Amino acid sequence: MSFHDEEWGVPVYDDRKLFELLVYSQALAELSWPAILHMRDIFRKLFDSFDPSSIAQFTEKKLLSLKFNGNLLLSEPKLRAVVENAKQMLKIQQEFGSFSNYCWRFVNQKPLRNGFRYARQVPVKTPKS
Repeated sequence: MSFHDEEWGVPVYDDRKLFELLVYSQALAELSWPAILHMRDIFRKLFDSFDPSSIAQFTEKKLLSLKFNGNLLLSEPKLRAVVENAKQMLKIQQEFGSFSNYCWRFVNQKPLRNGFRYARQVPVKTPKS
């Protein structure tokens, strides 16, 4: 409930927080959203507080040591994707100054607001999407 009330839909400009949300999005393929939120502290510990420069340096041994209760936190392909995304994020930071700058440029640096009152009014697809 606190995530929904205090974080969901709140604009994020911090690169680490954006990377954290990217990792959670990847994890959704294997875990439920409540499970991910319940394990946030574990994710933060195993992924070095979502520091992309640290994660980009993960060795094979480190990658395969990311376990929770004796099992890999995520499947091996997902873990490899997290490391690869960290490497790509570093490239984006070099080119655009920050990952935040890169992401927010698609919407002119400000959140999009819509006036839909009911879920049934939301279109399935929009030109921006």
